[in-house]
Amino acid sequence: MTGGFGWLDTVVLIGYFIGITAFGLWMARRTRTSDGFFRGERKLSWWIMVGQAFGTGTHAEMPVAQAGATFQYGFAAIWYQWKNMLITPFYWFIAPWYRRSERTTVGEIVEDRYGRKLGMFYSIFAILFFVFSQGAMLQGAAKIISVA
Repeated sequence: MTGGFGWLDTVVLIGYFIGITAFGLWMARRTRTSDGFFRGERKLSWWIMVGQAFGTGTHAEMPVAQAGATFQYGFAAIWYQWKNMLITPFYWFIAPWYRRSERTTVGEIVEDRYGRKLGMFYSIFAILFFVFSQGAMLQGAAKIISVA
């Protein structure tokens, strides 16, 4: 195969879209509140929270960031990736506390602990930080893809 989109690729892609749409419609009938949508009506087990937290630390742009850090700083930058493995036990300890707080976002926790002004400052800072970091990661991915 010299590249391009074959008939099997099309079948798999259409099947995926049909399956994910059916799953979404099925779940929409089961979810009645915003709490049910965002927090699973607080019925999810601790290991799902740990998995989500670990997945956040090992997200899709990690290979791009890792390749850039290794190019810039050398082979020693590989240790940065190991932090995810070493920090995972911390998630096991923090998940029950986070769940007991009955908060959805870190901004709410900061607001409870330090007041409304600092909670708002954290939320605005986090939004701006993530907008900037997503832009930088997309730019990095575009550079890598354009070279390939």
